[in-house]
Amino acid sequence: MSPAASSPTVAVPFDERPPLALWGFSLVVVLGAHALAALPGPSPRVPPPPAEPPAVVMLELTPAPAPAPAPPEPVEAIEDPPPPAPPEPPPPPEPPPPPPPEAVAPPVVQPPPPPVPPRVERPRPPRQEPVRHEPVRREPVRSSPPPVAAGPVPPAPAPAAAAAPARASLPAASPNALAAWQGKLLAHLERHKRYPTRAQRRHQEGVATVRFVLNRQGGVVSSRLEASSGYEALDEESQALLERAQPLPVPPPDVGGARLEVVVPIRFFLR
Repeated sequence: MSPAASSPTVAVPFDERPPLALWGFSLVVVLGAHALAALPGPSPRVPPPPAEPPAVVMLELTPAPAPAPAPPEPVEAIEDPPPPAPPEPPPPPEPPPPPPPEAVAPPVVQPPPPPVPPRVERPRPPRQEPVRHEPVRREPVRSSPPPVAAGPVPPAPAPAAAAAPARASLPAASPNALAAWQGKLLAHLERHKRYPTRAQRRHQEGVATVRFVLNRQGGVVSSRLEASSGYEALDEESQALLERAQPLPVPPPDVGGARLEVVVPIRFFLR
């Protein structure tokens, strides 16, 4: 049995026609196929002809010709340069600035020591020699006939009176009057004292002690240096002071003696 005989057959009636839309779609497909066939297809690529090899250019390098020597340049006459001007003298160096003042500590002012009152030597009273009493010599009485009338026996001579001193002792001065006169004497000498310039420059200080004899009118009869200050200028001034300061204060009247010997310290201290 053939396959056609086994397949069922469907009879399509003749009057059944496909719809209009199907015909339109088929038309579009057919037109599209013709349009594609009308388009030019890609042309086959033809390989280019082989290029000829480039021509070989031969270059031969030769050394370049030596350039012609340049003409010598004219030598200009070189003039001797003028002698250099003498250098200006250097300006005088400026004086160095003065050094800054050093800080000097202020001198410590020490109060002068209290004045030493002069020593007044009172005149010594003369020595009194002891009075020697001479014994009375009595003559022995000789036996004689009794007198008629015996006279009175003369009295024995009285012992010799004590010899008067050569100089009477003078009354001592009162302490107040003597101290007041000593203060006047020291103040008077201090006013007339001069500090030697040479000793001031050398900062010489010291105390010179002088001894002098003073009369009742305040005049210096004689003087000498009792103790040196250690510097010649100060010693000379202490002796010249006595001559310059005359007349000195008159001693008090209750200080006895026509002359008075005084020892005074003269102080020299820088302030």
